[in-house]
Amino acid sequence: MPTTTLKNAAPNPPAEVLAQCIGERWKNYLLAREQCMRGNTKAVHDMRVSLRRLLTALDVLRNIISASEIAPTYAKLKKQLGKLGKFRDVQVQNQIVEKLLPEFPALEQFSDKLSGVENRLGAKIPRIAAKADADAIGDTLIGLEGTLIGVFSSPESELRLQRLLVQTANDAFTAVLARRAKLDASKPESVHAARLAFKRLRYLMELFMPLFPAITETRIAEARTLQGLMGRFHDTETLIDAMKQYRWKGRKAKKDYARAKKMLKKRYETTMRDIVEKMKEIESLWTVTA
Repeated sequence: MPTTTLKNAAPNPPAEVLAQCIGERWKNYLLAREQCMRGNTKAVHDMRVSLRRLLTALDVLRNIISASEIAPTYAKLKKQLGKLGKFRDVQVQNQIVEKLLPEFPALEQFSDKLSGVENRLGAKIPRIAAKADADAIGDTLIGLEGTLIGVFSSPESELRLQRLLVQTANDAFTAVLARRAKLDASKPESVHAARLAFKRLRYLMELFMPLFPAITETRIAEARTLQGLMGRFHDTETLIDAMKQYRWKGRKAKKDYARAKKMLKKRYETTMRDIVEKMKEIESLWTVTA
């Protein structure tokens, strides 16, 4: 974004705005969690996104207030996110393969295998969703929101809070720039490192949007577009690896696998190049200031 003005984008004190944003993220998490507890595996993606947004907010809080309960709450939610990850990878892989079936019909045996794994892991989703003690975590978040508002209630502390938030965004953007400097379309590990750093920046931008006028919907959309490319890169890579490990049965299946792998490899390499090019345009998202 062109400027990181300290002027608040909202009429309320910044601590109250930030607390409200955290509350909204908790509500969205509870909605997705409820759907997953009912066995709606289509809601796993929403739950993972809501968890990432909550974790980003907690990460910000532990940098600006002292509260012993932040670390264990963060750990519980992070663990839940991790447990949902394997299912989501298989779910996305199966969605991609299903779109490939009209052109590569012999991949059906692999799709059937993925469906079986997806169903097996999907049966565990309600238990995973219910595992975290939502009442206890909710009470903790309410307490943290109150602490946040109390610590930054004076005009002087409001300015201090906004400076801390600017520094948090500065650090995240600087980390992205450092990863960009090492980007190489021939080195997947460099793209993975950039993807992880950029993901944090994107969620920070969403969290800070009500506080900084220059974080617009347009810039959030730009960040999501780049994150989408990075997600496609990750999904294609995990699918290629999974197909490589599968024991293909029959000449037709092996032939379709070879053709599909070639097509996916080309998509993978093209996406890497697109990410490298797109990363050259990220200066518009944030300007590092003192």
